Amino acid sequence: MRNTILLITLFVLALPVHGQDLPDYSERKNEINIGYFNAFDLNGIDDLGVGYKRMINNSAIRIGTGFHFMTNTHESVSSQDSGSFFEVSPRLGYEFYQWFNRIRLNFGVDLVGTYYKSKSDYSSDNPDSFVDYTTTSIQYGVRPLMGLTVYINKLISISTETYLDIRYYKNTDENIRWNGTITTTDKGMTTGLGPLGIVSINFHF
Repeated sequence: MRNTILLITLFVLALPVHGQDLPDYSERKNEINIGYFNAFDLNGIDDLGVGYKRMINNSAIRIGTGFHFMTNTHESVSSQDSGSFFEVSPRLGYEFYQWFNRIRLNFGVDLVGTYYKSKSDYSSDNPDSFVDYTTTSIQYGVRPLMGLTVYINKLISISTETYLDIRYYKNTDENIRWNGTITTTDKGMTTGLGPLGIVSINFHF
């Protein structure tokens, strides 16, 4: 994140700026942001994020969600296995701004939640080999955050953001086999830092 912020800052400082002609980048009160890809891990699998911000004076209400969906199936002459994964992560928060010409520092907090469910099935000509495994998780928490936005022009900007993730979770695993079902539940709390290099494209109107 430090490297990303430094590169963006150097790029902006290299642009010619004439104080008397500097546009007011804060005059557009609505923002749609779409992301994300990880600038430090372009081969990684990232959730798609969509968000909206409504500016109020020198701050903004922010809402959004991330989501990810995947399915796969493999078949052979005598067996079949398949899997699926679904995750949605809504968030609601508030952020404050510090402006430096076309650069905007963002800091605030989100209330976050996550629901995900993964399922895998395996079957073959041998009926005793049947396995149906399902994991369901519900999470909720709070996420202090900070980020940097660089305006390309009045309509488009690029942002990077990181956060401290504090959340509670409840995971339920259900393992169904030919000889019975085993269900386990796990509860707890986790903390962690958001991934480095996450970038979003923002549209202002």
